[in-house]
Amino acid sequence: MSRESMIKIKETEERAEAIVAEARERAREMLARAEADGKALCETTERETAAELSAKMDRVRERTAQNAEQSGVRCAEETEELKKSVSLRRKMAEKIVVRGFEKRCR
Repeated sequence: MSRESMIKIKETEERAEAIVAEARERAREMLARAEADGKALCETTERETAAELSAKMDRVRERTAQNAEQSGVRCAEETEELKKSVSLRRKMAEKIVVRGFEKRCR
């Protein structure tokens, strides 16, 4: 092999090594960029998800408060109805007892 051919082969090998080294460096940079982008995306997604969940929890709390209020109103209404019913029955019971005493006393 001629000296010139050997020099060309050596230059080609050196260029190939430089290309491989450059490719490896670019791959490392791309990997680092991908990791950074992935972390940023995860953080953004976590923030958005936390905000959405917080909003949903607020709506659930609001509905729960409304339901509790409505239940309280219904309970108060039922309590009033029961009080009226008990009052009427007590009056009827009092009349029956009083009539019984009147019959015994006569």
